[in-house]
Amino acid sequence: MKKSSILFVAVVAMCVVFAGMAFAQPAQSPVDYWKVGLPATGQVSQVTKGPAIVTISGEIWKIGRVSGAEDGLQMELKEIKETGIGGEMHLVYLGPKWFVEHQKMKLSPRDVVEVRGARITSKGVTWIVATEVRNDRWIMKLRNEEDGMPTWDCCTPRQEMKK
Repeated sequence: MKKSSILFVAVVAMCVVFAGMAFAQPAQSPVDYWKVGLPATGQVSQVTKGPAIVTISGEIWKIGRVSGAEDGLQMELKEIKETGIGGEMHLVYLGPKWFVEHQKMKLSPRDVVEVRGARITSKGVTWIVATEVRNDRWIMKLRNEEDGMPTWDCCTPRQEMKK
């Protein structure tokens, strides 16, 4: 075989190999929906197969934007113990501001609410990533409790709620 034929075959073979590599898709890791909306970080505690869901009742002290997150809304919740004596302060991630602020359920400082969600640690801060927030009239559903996927399905009046 001539040198030019061998060179041609080698170039074609390399093109086939590199084309396969160029179009190959990297292995997809499962999406950790619990991280969605939290400040960008490489160090979020790994969540597998649904973390333990906690329920906390408390008084809203402050509502504001999440520092380091594009459109997130958070609240500081002062836990109310059964004894009536105040408990610890919790940082609760709600969801995107555009969603939370356009719901029938309005959240304000001094409101008493019940929050369900998962504890997540990000950048050394422990959050409760809310799956739902309740008051005496409404339930704001924010995430699926099994995997943390945002539902953005909101505000079913209590009398219409399924038990």
